[in-house]
Amino acid sequence: MSRPEYGLYVLGCVATLVVAGVGPLLFMNLTQTIVLFDNPPVVLDLATGIWEPAFDADVLASSACMVCLTMLVVGACSIVATTVQQWALHKAGERFTTRLRVAALESILRQDMTWFDLTTSGTLVHTLAVD
Repeated sequence: MSRPEYGLYVLGCVATLVVAGVGPLLFMNLTQTIVLFDNPPVVLDLATGIWEPAFDADVLASSACMVCLTMLVVGACSIVATTVQQWALHKAGERFTTRLRVAALESILRQDMTWFDLTTSGTLVHTLAVD
């Protein structure tokens, strides 16, 4: 019965897989951030006994920029995938529900006149609205 919406269901499921992959990617990026800033900024030179800078500011800045850009791209992909997921699954559900309600109305309209004497109008409206 839901064959016409098959393409929307597939699109929604693929977008759901992309959205599900965003969380692990963001946590891996957070781990890279922690590792990047976890290195001590100075080390003790044992020969001279003086604390010396142990990091390269340019490498640290470029690594931080790369992590930020990666988070930006993952976030943008997440927004697009979530929008596509919600749209596709809602549109498929809407079309499926519309077809079911039209089929229910056609079934009601094909009934014999005596059936309408036994069934109240409130029941008919409730059937079309809820089912």
